[in-house]
This record gives sequence, C-alpha cells and structure tokens, in this order.
Amino acid sequence: MRLLQRSLVAALLVFCPWEPAPAQDYRTTTASRRPAGEPDLSVTVEYGAGNFRLGSAAGPFLYRTSLRYDASLFRPVHEYDVALRRLRLGIEGLDGGIRVSKRELPEQRLEVVLSPEVPAELELTFGAGSAEIELGGMSLQSAAVRTGASETRVSFASPNRIRCEDLRFEVGAIDLRVSGLGNSRCSAISLKGAAADVTLDFSGEWPDSGSVSVDLALGMGSVTLEIPRSVGLSARVDRFLASFDRSGLRRRGERYYSADYDSARVKVDLDVKAALGSVEIRWRD
Repeated sequence: MRLLQRSLVAALLVFCPWEPAPAQDYRTTTASRRPAGEPDLSVTVEYGAGNFRLGSAAGPFLYRTSLRYDASLFRPVHEYDVALRRLRLGIEGLDGGIRVSKRELPEQRLEVVLSPEVPAELELTFGAGSAEIELGGMSLQSAAVRTGASETRVSFASPNRIRCEDLRFEVGAIDLRVSGLGNSRCSAISLKGAAADVTLDFSGEWPDSGSVSVDLALGMGSVTLEIPRSVGLSARVDRFLASFDRSGLRRRGERYYSADYDSARVKVDLDVKAALGSVEIRWRD
C-alpha cells in the first residue's frame, strides 16, 4: 500500500508540477501639493489593478495621494505640470503603459483626494479591482470614467459646487452604481457598456429648474434607473432583444413621458440603445 501511495504521489508531481507564486514586493509612496491660486485643475488617473478611492481633501491641499503597489509588476506615476495645471497619477507596467494583472492584488491601492474649491476636470481609467469615487461637495467641471472588469461605486453625497458640463462612463464587464446624480449638477450624462450591470440613482438636491440629457448605449446587461417622482422623465428606447419597463410612462410619438413631465421643474431626457438585457425604471418618493 505504501509503495502504491508513493507511486501515486510521484505521478502527481510529474503531471502537476508545483510552481511557486511570483514574489510580491509591496511599497508605499505618498505625494501632496498645496494650492497656489490655481484657477482650475486637470486630473488624469491611470490605474491597472487594485483598489482605488477618490474624494475631497479635508486639509489645505490641492491634491494628496497615497499609493501602495507591487514593485515586481508596476512603477508609480506622479507628474504635475505647474504651467498647465495638469496632474497625472497611477501606475504603469515595468515595460511601460497600463498593465492589468491577472494576479490578485488585495494589498494594492491608490487613494487620491482633491481640493473641493478648485474647479476640476477628471479622466479616470482603471482595470480590474474595485473603485469608490466620492464626487460630492467638489467643484467638478466634467468627469470621464473608463473601467474594465471592476466593481465601481460613484457617489454625489452632497451637491457639486459648480455646474458640471458632462459625466461620461465607458465600461466593460462591470458592476456599476452611481448615486446622488441630482447633486451632480451635470447637464449631460452618458454611458457606453459592453456587459454591465448598472444602477443610476437620480436622487439629490436638484436645482430649481433645468434638464439633464442621459444617453445609454449597452451591448448586454441590465440598467436600473431610480427616478424621484418629482422629476419629469422622457425616454426613447431603441432595443433589439432588450426588455423595457414602461411603468409610469405614456407614449407620445417616438418617446415615453411621465404624467407630470410638462409641468415638472426638473426634467431628465433619456435615450437608450440596448441589444440584450433589460432597462428598468424605479420611481422613488
């Protein structure tokens, strides 16, 4: 019996050779800058894998960042152009460019805080992992979020300090929730997705009047829109095999309208193109 057991172990070693996992070399780097009368700030973040957080700075900082990264795979990126007021942060592969690692990197994380008083344009690109982005209370001019396979939460917990031109999402296989869009003060919101599970929550402190255009283009997946009953909604849906929940809407011409759309002080105008999946509207009191 022992001879048989030894033979079996030897066979497993031959057919299933053990390979040690590559050694990880975690390091931490921090950086910050105090404001010097900047009228605005352009921020680009490129982050291939790990956990990412962004929010408002509590202290007297134009920006502050903390990065913990695996130096066996990546090197840190921190560049600030004083003349152009452009900040670039993140990581890149040792061979250059954004690298999305197949290895799990639970300890890798990037945390960024920005001055809430300086008007900012954001370009955020990240791959695998998770992201928590709090934009409430900031002076957000525009934002673009591009992500691959990740779990992403974007929130406007308090009103944007200024008017936002546009908020854009380009997503892959993602679980995305955006909450407090009524606080965003954005005139236009767009989302392009491949295989996404998306929730857009339009709660918040809306301005006294105005309208928001929302454009959604989805290959497959589901989209849930949570709309306050005080907001007027119109929707146009171009779908192939996707389902569309028309609850609370009536058709007029090529669009669907909520009953109080014409009299509502705030309006959301929705255009959807969907191939597979579902589009659901949930009304919130």
